[in-house]
Amino acid sequence: MTRIVNALYMADTVGQMMVNGVQMAAQWDLANGQASNGTDYGLIHADTYDRYPQYYAYTLWSRFGNTMLPVTNPLPPDTTLSVYAGRVDSDTFSLLAINKTDQPVDVSICWKIVRLLRAVLLTC
Repeated sequence: MTRIVNALYMADTVGQMMVNGVQMAAQWDLANGQASNGTDYGLIHADTYDRYPQYYAYTLWSRFGNTMLPVTNPLPPDTTLSVYAGRVDSDTFSLLAINKTDQPVDVSICWKIVRLLRAVLLTC
């Protein structure tokens, strides 16, 4: 999986797993070597340790945050646009949008952030 489309595929696959509640997944081949079909299913080249595009999909998700946020997407996510939002911390949010077409997609991105207030009740 040595093309950029593979990184987009893996980024979307991880996003779909997270949205659908998958608790654990694994990339089996870290450094695999060339398969009989001419591709390499590893994340890095077995000899040079160069990173393949799908490596960066995992790097992206590792920095996405630990809380998925709800997203409203008016476009079909299976054929047009996948959108994922996350929270890194109370002041940092992440957004990943994957255009699955060969044309630009015109969309508006609106954040509706609701701050959760913490109240402390003191009693005597």
